[in-house]
Parts: sequence; C-alpha cells; structure tokens
Amino acid sequence: MGGRLRKTNVTKYMRQRCTKNGSNGFWKTVKPLFSDKGPCHNETITLIETEKLVSEAMSVVDVLNEPYVSLTKGVGKPGRLTCAR
Repeated sequence: MGGRLRKTNVTKYMRQRCTKNGSNGFWKTVKPLFSDKGPCHNETITLIETEKLVSEAMSVVDVLNEPYVSLTKGVGKPGRLTCAR
C-alpha cells in the first residue's frame, strides 16, 4: 500500500508543478531529474574481475581485451578451424 500511496502523491505533485506556469513550471520540476550531459569527471574505470577490484589503466585494458585475444588465438593454426563446403 505504501508504494501505491507514494506513486499517487508523486503523480499529484508532478501534475500540480508541471501545469503551473506552463512549460516554465514543467522544466523547473523535471530539470533536476536529468543528468548534466557534461563530460564525465571520473576518468577512472574500476572493474570487478575474479572477485578483485581492478582500476589500474593497463589492467583494465587487459581485462576488456581478453575475450578478443582468446577468440583469435587459434586462427591460422592447422586443425583449429574448418571450412564447410
């Protein structure tokens, strides 16, 4: 019941705020809900790899590159790939 009451109140609040002062009231109400669309200020990428946090740049690159490297390991070796004719 609490979820339904909250949803009803949020809907009521949004209707009141968004219809007041035309589009200006609408944008003043919804603008805080949007991201700033600016550049990302956090340039560090952190991954969880085998229960460890990886944030060093070269380690992150290795983790993200591994599927592509392992996919192509057998290319060019005899007996690894077959061509259906």
